[in-house]
Amino acid sequence: PIIHEATSSDGCSGIDTVIVKVKPNVNASFTGLPTSACQGGPAITLNPTTAGGTFYGQTFTGNSFQPTSTGMVKIKYVLADQYCPDSTTQTITIQPKPTLNLGKDTTLCDGASTDLTITIPGTVLWNDGTSSNVRTVSSAGVYGAVVNNNGCIASDSINVRVN
Repeated sequence: PIIHEATSSDGCSGIDTVIVKVKPNVNASFTGLPTSACQGGPAITLNPTTAGGTFYGQTFTGNSFQPTSTGMVKIKYVLADQYCPDSTTQTITIQPKPTLNLGKDTTLCDGASTDLTITIPGTVLWNDGTSSNVRTVSSAGVYGAVVNNNGCIASDSINVRVN
């Protein structure tokens, strides 16, 4: 307690006791935000140290963040405490969703071949298990590929017929 005693110039005095409670600061930190994610990828659930705040930045449903726009994105968590408000900001890089286009389905003349070329960055995996960016085909079939660029996935397939 704080005890305050005062005496006026004319001799009047008084004593008052005040009890002061110190409220601890709130903690606005949060976890769960990776350094990067893919545009349109799965929602990212963030975990605040102190519940009851609000997340700001992109599309949020409660504590779930949906990466929608690309580039450096700031995510802010605000605790609007009456006495000790606080906030924390973190950043995440949202990579653009890659698009893979192997072309239109095509027909080759017997004995001819064509190159299927992948020009987007990332690790390539064809449906036959090969991993080259260029695949020369000369027989009929469906040729598909998946490209993984740091967790951003793109896929496409093409149907090749032979006459």
